[in-house]
Amino acid sequence: MRSQNTQQQQKKSNIPPKTARAADGDAKVSQKRGEPSAAMIEDLNTLLADQWIMLMKSLNYHWNIEGIQFREIHKLLEDMYEEVFESIDQIAERVRALGGRPLGAIGAIPENARLKDATGTKRQANEMLQDLLNDLEALNRTLREGIKRCEDETEDYGTCDLMTDLLRGNEKQAWMLRASIQQ
Repeated sequence: MRSQNTQQQQKKSNIPPKTARAADGDAKVSQKRGEPSAAMIEDLNTLLADQWIMLMKSLNYHWNIEGIQFREIHKLLEDMYEEVFESIDQIAERVRALGGRPLGAIGAIPENARLKDATGTKRQANEMLQDLLNDLEALNRTLREGIKRCEDETEDYGTCDLMTDLLRGNEKQAWMLRASIQQ
């Protein structure tokens, strides 16, 4: 009976079976080395939520940038949000490839993201760029931790490769932002 209720709860909550929780709240994870873990799927969904926040911030700042460097920063942010959008699809498809369900509801994004959305206040160009740079640096730290975890714990080289590609792209974006911030 309890097993049937757990299966019904999983269907209702759209949580992949590997991330199901026991009645006492402990995660049920049966994983062999080299197999994707529920924790890795959860990490990817958190990364997916963070990327949605990055997409919205970069779009918001792209639309609202003003000042003498408008054209250059407008284009820089356009390049950024296009890369972020592509990464969202890659992350979601990786979650599916691992047997999980990617976050797909708008309400799930802020609930699962580590990054915070931009406030509605008007910002100067340098403040916008610094905010995005801070988020990229936080994401890069998280990606490095995730790469180490997937190499050491799961040998999930497909996810490691995806995270490495994302890290490489983020590092380039961070460099571009740093170079664009006026001192």
